[in-house]
Amino acid sequence: MPPFRFVLIDGYNLLLQTYNKRRLTGPGNLERARNELLGRIAHGLSDEDQQKTTIVFDSGVTMVPDKNQSSRHHLIKVEFASDYPTADLMIADLLQQSSAPRQTLVVSSDHQVQLAAKRRGAEFIDSLDWLNTIEYQSAREGKAKSSDQPPNVVEERHRQLDEEERRYWLAEFGFSADEEI
Repeated sequence: MPPFRFVLIDGYNLLLQTYNKRRLTGPGNLERARNELLGRIAHGLSDEDQQKTTIVFDSGVTMVPDKNQSSRHHLIKVEFASDYPTADLMIADLLQQSSAPRQTLVVSSDHQVQLAAKRRGAEFIDSLDWLNTIEYQSAREGKAKSSDQPPNVVEERHRQLDEEERRYWLAEFGFSADEEI
């Protein structure tokens, strides 16, 4: 499968999959969590992959910083769906307008967003699967340089674990590597 030209992320879907909802309440907590998530994504992606990535947040959830609809975090394009009722509808519209939907990866666990991606021939992946993949690859290989081949996150999640990875995950979940599961 060829590398993706575009990655569209359902921002609050990923945020709510990643953070405890109680942690998001209170003054400034949502914005802090959003910026922390953006930092995690930027750390997990090469510069080349960041340039291909757009993350869309609902604008009704919180005030849009400086009333701007879009900005950048490192090289990642950050959009607030201020002209749409939801980020989901903006993502569906971006897919509809895309001249290359088959070269787009949509990151969301929302089935409506996944259905919109499927209708346009785009690939999709659940939010946590994608974040775990980019963070694992970043930790295992070190952050990819922009000249490296970008990771293929969809194929990556279907591969078999090697022995070192198997031992790591068994230990992570409190099992002995010698135990039969």
